[in-house]
Amino acid sequence: MKKKVSLIYYTLISMLFAGITNPAFAAAAPLTLRKTIIKFALSMGVVIVSAIVLYCILLIYKRIQNGKAAKMPQKRPTFETPQTTEEAVDFFINKNKL
Repeated sequence: MKKKVSLIYYTLISMLFAGITNPAFAAAAPLTLRKTIIKFALSMGVVIVSAIVLYCILLIYKRIQNGKAAKMPQKRPTFETPQTTEEAVDFFINKNKL
C-alpha cells in the first residue's frame, strides 16, 4: 500500500515538473533578469504594504478594545466554591454572561 501511494505521488510530481520545465513553454515567454527583479520587487512591495495595513487595523482595534475595557466595571474574581446546585448554575450563568 505504501509503495502504491509513493508511486502515485512520484508520478504526480514528475508530471508537474514535466509540465513546468517543458522547453516549449519556456521558449514561449522568455523573461530577462531585469523583468524578474522588477516582478520580485513589486511582490515584496505588496507584502510590505499589506503588513502595514494589517498593523494599522490591529492598532485601531486595540485602541477600541482598550476603550471598551475601561468602561466595563471590573469585578474581583471569587474563589469560593458554590455550596448548592443553584449557586453553581447562577455562577455559571453570570460567569459566561448567558
